[in-house]
Amino acid sequence: MIVLLLNGSKSCTRAYKKRLAKWGDEVVEKKYDLSKVPWDGKSPSKEWLDALGVAVYKEYQFAVDVVQVLFDKKDWKSSSKTLRGTHFGTPRNGYELGIFWNRKGWEDTGAHELGHTKDDFVYTYSGKNLGRLVGVNDWDEDVVHKKNKKGNYTYDYDTAFNAAQKWVDEACRGRDTLANQAASLYKQIGYSLRVSLRKLTANTKSL
Repeated sequence: MIVLLLNGSKSCTRAYKKRLAKWGDEVVEKKYDLSKVPWDGKSPSKEWLDALGVAVYKEYQFAVDVVQVLFDKKDWKSSSKTLRGTHFGTPRNGYELGIFWNRKGWEDTGAHELGHTKDDFVYTYSGKNLGRLVGVNDWDEDVVHKKNKKGNYTYDYDTAFNAAQKWVDEACRGRDTLANQAASLYKQIGYSLRVSLRKLTANTKSL
């Protein structure tokens, strides 16, 4: 899985990239100005999120699979005082999207949101239940939200994420196939329209 990380902070992302690489994921980082993002309650506005999906597609098309946004503390304007990050269940222009901010331990939150992303991504592009594939009842509760005896998230994802990687790779291939089919259909429609226009022009000239 290729993760586009839009970094609006000054945080070093080297350790995060290494962590994701252990699970077979690649990070493409882009510095991004997030200082003027409009917020609506707990998260950025729907309009901004939708526009972000359009902007990502315009620059990357299907060269990236999912998007994560790393906010600087000063730009994180969530109305929730406890929210560290979130994964949006609704894709934006075809991209699964997660956001979080650069507090201490933000890498754990990024991995946490990526866990939700993997589950949704696999279901979307292969129709399979990731939890069942790796032998747990519920991926979100048994893997992403797994807690220790004190009730805190463990953020211990190595075993489950590595076990899931072949299914994530399969979903990525499925997404690429759909992208190629869509591109081919787009070309066919474009060609048909050009032919129709030429015929219409020729008929108009003969009148």
